[in-house]
Amino acid sequence: MFIKTITSNEDVIYLNRKAIWKHRIPSRYMIFKFGQWQRPIRIQLSYQMDADTIGLSSKLASAISMPSKIPYELKVTNKTLQIGPVIAICVCKFNSSLSYSRMAGELPRFTKYKEIQGVMFLFAAEGVNTNKKTIDGYYYAPNQNDLEKKFVKSSIPYPDAVYIRAKMDERVINDIKSEIGDKLFNDFNYDKLQLWNWVKNNEHLKQLFPYTEQVKSPEHVIKILDDFRAVYLKPTAGSKAKGIIYVAKKEGQYLVKEHQKTKFKKYRKQGLLKYLQKISGKTYLVQQSIEVAHGNRRVDIRVYMQRNKQGAWESPGFIVRFAKKGKITTNPTATNIDQVHKGINPLMQVYGITEIEARSLERKMFTTCKELCEYVDKQRGHYADVAIDLIVDYNLDIWFLEVNKRLLTNTLMLLDDKKELFYKVKSKPIEYAKAIAGF
Repeated sequence: MFIKTITSNEDVIYLNRKAIWKHRIPSRYMIFKFGQWQRPIRIQLSYQMDADTIGLSSKLASAISMPSKIPYELKVTNKTLQIGPVIAICVCKFNSSLSYSRMAGELPRFTKYKEIQGVMFLFAAEGVNTNKKTIDGYYYAPNQNDLEKKFVKSSIPYPDAVYIRAKMDERVINDIKSEIGDKLFNDFNYDKLQLWNWVKNNEHLKQLFPYTEQVKSPEHVIKILDDFRAVYLKPTAGSKAKGIIYVAKKEGQYLVKEHQKTKFKKYRKQGLLKYLQKISGKTYLVQQSIEVAHGNRRVDIRVYMQRNKQGAWESPGFIVRFAKKGKITTNPTATNIDQVHKGINPLMQVYGITEIEARSLERKMFTTCKELCEYVDKQRGHYADVAIDLIVDYNLDIWFLEVNKRLLTNTLMLLDDKKELFYKVKSKPIEYAKAIAGF
């Protein structure tokens, strides 16, 4: 349905008789709701109004900034008439970062807009006004072709659902939650240490992670290396592989390589202890290295996990990432990744297994990742869109490495044929947001 403003100084909604029958409007007097904004209104029968149009009195229109040239759904619950959905996506922290180019990167999320309808609103965390209960940002105008016209600057009341993709102050998150309830997702950006502290209390999931401890001292790292041939040192709050260090013990020496460095450095014990002073005072994890390689290239797997309309976790697919020779991570940059492939063919290639075995491994990955998602959900926060990095060893055992909550689709851009999986991963959270919004 579309919005049309009718000159009137009363709080009135105008509807065609067919619209009143179709939506089973129970009374002339209702509560009108847009996002979290609401007001008592009177329903006025209008023979001039089309069945797919909602007439909004000028008094109501002036009270809220409601985009008028986009389609809406109308929902009637008891004596509440709600127009929506109103879905807000936090894409960055500062208003200055909310550029048209950044917003253009969100366009693939709206590929199913004809099914979603309503307000798709992009905003910076800085744009939330907790006093007025409003958000400043830009709404998506689906019928515009020019990029700068596709996003229209506006202000909306707190929405029906919020999808967080950037750092947001916990105070602001809690304020929004106090108005919309648990309809805000990907809200808590836990780090590697918090994830480990959660899973180590689950005997089954704990066994699916490489041996992990928080680094206590350089001597502590040496002790771990006595038990394992190689380890990774990872900053707990790091992203994009920044700060990761690989250390291997070989023939009485220690081989060290930092992320983005091209060569190993060799140390004796005292030299390594001195080198490790660089991470003293920082929060690091030391983690057993599970190494799988194909043609001297490290290999890992990223499984995308998302909630469907019913709220259940499912996977739209996975990719297998091949690092460049000599690289210690598969972080999605041109300097690290050699190739990215999707589907079971790379599994067959890397592990030398049949198609039936690869299908079985795929199901095992999806089932195990779902178990991890459901467990993390119970610890803290509300998640609906994550990517799980894991390694499958040559015994076809699964080892979890990390759960990513941000920048999930960068690697997908490296696929030769990225359309299907890329757009599926991008758009699924909006379908879920509509569902929890109640539309």
